[in-house]
Amino acid sequence: MYQIKRQWRCNTPQRFKGWISFWTGILFSVCLAVISGCGYGFQGSASVLPSDVKKIYIADVINKSSDPYIANTLTEALREQFEEYGVVQVVSSSEESDASLRVKVEQLRSQSKSSVAAGDVAQELNIIVTLSGDLRQKNGNLLWKNPAMSYTKSFGNTTGSVVTSSAQFATSGLGSGDLGLMNQRELSRSQERLALQQVAEDVAKTIYDQAVSPDF
Repeated sequence: MYQIKRQWRCNTPQRFKGWISFWTGILFSVCLAVISGCGYGFQGSASVLPSDVKKIYIADVINKSSDPYIANTLTEALREQFEEYGVVQVVSSSEESDASLRVKVEQLRSQSKSSVAAGDVAQELNIIVTLSGDLRQKNGNLLWKNPAMSYTKSFGNTTGSVVTSSAQFATSGLGSGDLGLMNQRELSRSQERLALQQVAEDVAKTIYDQAVSPDF
């Protein structure tokens, strides 16, 4: 009798663990079913595009601004964003595509982030990019359109205003020692290009989320 009771006590923890695993599995299945029923999913893993839209042509960005850098940067950012999840295939010509994405830079301008006295150099500038875009099937059917997108990024315009410990500076490819070797114009242009790169990435993500990804 003692041996039987002892064996029961020894097996009790194992049985308890088994029940926990069983009910944990059921709870996980129920939660998964509820999430699926509510339309949730992993970002970028699904599409609201028609089922026959599998290939997208991303045209070179049209640039109405005076800065040639933004067009190429944005074109590359868009293609990388649409290729990232593999939901659609980015093709090299409109002839082989099911739909075409066209984006236009309407305006690019800089402004002082804060007022400065006459003759002084603004410590920080805002770069403001205004764009429009649409995604259309070959038959002209409009899939997505946004005629007024605006993005603003700040950047340091002088050595003292550049935060070398920031994530933004870390992606610039510069070291803190490089700043002293640049004149004010070179520094300003370098920081402006970094800001434009970040704007391009933000624009690409926004367009992909609006045109392809479902609402969450």
